[in-house]
Amino acid sequence: MNTWTGWTSGTVVTLPEVPEGATLAEAKGESQKVYEIAGRPGWLAKLYRQPLTAPEEDRLEALISLPSGMPGADVALLDRQTAWPVARIVGAGRTVGVVMARAPGKFFATVQKKFSQDASTPEPLPLDWLIAANESITKRGLRAPDAATRTRAVWELLRIGALFERHDVVYADWSYSNALWDQDTGEVFVIDMDTCGIHHRDWIESPGGEDPLFQDGSRALTTYSDRYKVAMLTVRCLTGHRGADPHAAYGRLEPGVQQSAFGKELERVLDATDPTDRPGLADLLTTFEVSYAPGRRQAADGTNVTGEVRVRGRASRGRGGELPDGGGGHTANPPPYAPGAANVTGWVPLRGRPRPSSGAPPASGSRPRPTSSPGTTPAPAPQPTEPPVPRATRTTPPAARPTVSATRPRSPSRGRRLGRVTTQLAALLGVAYLIAHFLLGRL
Repeated sequence: MNTWTGWTSGTVVTLPEVPEGATLAEAKGESQKVYEIAGRPGWLAKLYRQPLTAPEEDRLEALISLPSGMPGADVALLDRQTAWPVARIVGAGRTVGVVMARAPGKFFATVQKKFSQDASTPEPLPLDWLIAANESITKRGLRAPDAATRTRAVWELLRIGALFERHDVVYADWSYSNALWDQDTGEVFVIDMDTCGIHHRDWIESPGGEDPLFQDGSRALTTYSDRYKVAMLTVRCLTGHRGADPHAAYGRLEPGVQQSAFGKELERVLDATDPTDRPGLADLLTTFEVSYAPGRRQAADGTNVTGEVRVRGRASRGRGGELPDGGGGHTANPPPYAPGAANVTGWVPLRGRPRPSSGAPPASGSRPRPTSSPGTTPAPAPQPTEPPVPRATRTTPPAARPTVSATRPRSPSRGRRLGRVTTQLAALLGVAYLIAHFLLGRL
């Protein structure tokens, strides 16, 4: 199901056009009710507690129409991985709700109840169950994620976050519950998209995910804050460590990952004392793909590629297989994060602008390639809204300096000055001789 292009009933609908089916939630967050739309499988209606104000309507309308100006590759990604809002629900001339897609069934699971042997009916599987110890996960009847599953989940999160940042979408509500994952593949699906801002949005509380540089409502949230929150989810998803300080989760990454280009960029996001010093999510995504599939890599369509990515050393052999320096094959599943990147110690010269994500999971012995429907040509990914932080790397050797003589040659002007002084001294000596000769002759 396409979660944005699949809706064909217009961007504005009335309440009678979205009849109530099964109720999924009531009085939760900013919503009064969330229900399935009767006769429209896969689509949900979310009714707000209060009608939206005029500025809120404008923001939601802009968000709904935003994908219409995106490249095809970006639309395909949000069609698969997000519950993008597709229509405003209007009642009595006011916006009272929104239509969005329901998460596909693969993002649901049955969870063992904590104090009984009963299992739940299939329910959404949030990142809450990925950011946990494997022992806790299996106790609730879920499949413990292996390294490959965690790697895939992080890759998906970074791709979605980079997509939002390219189009100045401020999600802000990155949390354990607003992203779902598939326990079979690690794919991710982001929900509750209707409150996103464009360029900025009002501050919201993020329990367990507070940004130290945006601690209260004194400043609006921007993509700079999203960078921190995605980085925080990244280290937690890779390690399963939930601690309040994301540095504790970062410390659990294998040393080879910490020393890789990806690890260094990740650390910069977490440690920055100024929001503008945080690397963009496109940079983080690029270094992640390189670190987990080392060797030569080019963007799928060649957009913005101005050089090679060079990684020192060879990849070790792990469950994902050997990662050679080249290779043009493609596999559907990425390698486990630890073995594939354990000895990647080089860094990635990103000359100019960041390379766009390839659109395919990093895979053992492969270079990612784009996905496209038959008969279509993927559109090039757009440039990010902000230039990446340049690295001080020398791309060409410096020009050789000319050989300098050990003795400094006398300049012509200096020679002329010395000649004039010599002439003047000779004239003075001649006059002195004549005077002396005259005086002695008279004596």
